[in-house]
Amino acid sequence: MSAIELKNLTYIYGGANNKKIKAINNISLKIEKGCYVGIIGHTGSGKSTLIQHINGILKPTFGNVYINGEDIWASNKKLANIRTKIGLVFQYPEYQLFEETIEKDIAFGPQNLGLNDDEIKKRVHDACIMVGLSKDILHKSPFEISGGQKRRVALAGIIAMMPKILVLDEPTAGLDPMGRDKILDMIKDYHKKTECTVLHVTHSMEDVAKYADKIIVMNKGQIFDYNSIENIFKRANELQKIGLDIPEISQVFIKLKNRGFDVPTNIYTVKQAIKVLNSLIAKKAEQ
Repeated sequence: MSAIELKNLTYIYGGANNKKIKAINNISLKIEKGCYVGIIGHTGSGKSTLIQHINGILKPTFGNVYINGEDIWASNKKLANIRTKIGLVFQYPEYQLFEETIEKDIAFGPQNLGLNDDEIKKRVHDACIMVGLSKDILHKSPFEISGGQKRRVALAGIIAMMPKILVLDEPTAGLDPMGRDKILDMIKDYHKKTECTVLHVTHSMEDVAKYADKIIVMNKGQIFDYNSIENIFKRANELQKIGLDIPEISQVFIKLKNRGFDVPTNIYTVKQAIKVLNSLIAKKAEQ
């Protein structure tokens, strides 16, 4: 059974002058349990609209959303239950912090699950360890800490609920490169430890190449492709044509190919590039 299944999903909203706009159009998709899926696409491609259907923030105009085989819109009770199993992290999640202390903020989700005090304390403690927060700051106000720490607190609050599906909408927006890498490493570590399903919306092809198992490419409200990283990058030229910035190392190999060098174009990491270039050098030496 798939963790997430979408059937003929369409969402229409009213634009200027009452013009109807299809934000996503007739999408059918199955996402395997435990898979880390990157979702990429140009601005306005439908990425955020798509993930807002996963836990029922948006109701489909047409089509169905299934979580672990259950239609989330079958009843209000079912929708409420399913939402407790899905953790959704918006852009700039630190803006969602509101409690007096960091500990209370992280505990807010577990409390709403009806857990007892001992279990809540354990979850707060475990979530802090997982995101690299010291217990010494739990008594502080979330507004007394740095931006990077606020991001970790917000993520800890979601992790403390132990979601089966973790949905992230640009979770590293606004962070410097070091802060971005720390957050993404933390998310990947959480994914490995819990074997949860992760959906990660991002503009960065480098990020999905490094962390994801598979990639959904969105274009004009539809799925351009859903495939392994290697197969997605075989279409690097097409990705550029629909307005995506592919990794610099991929661009280099496309240019080498265009200049007549016998190299693959689905290279997306430095490690892959070194292997291919060493092979080319060895061949030259043998000639």
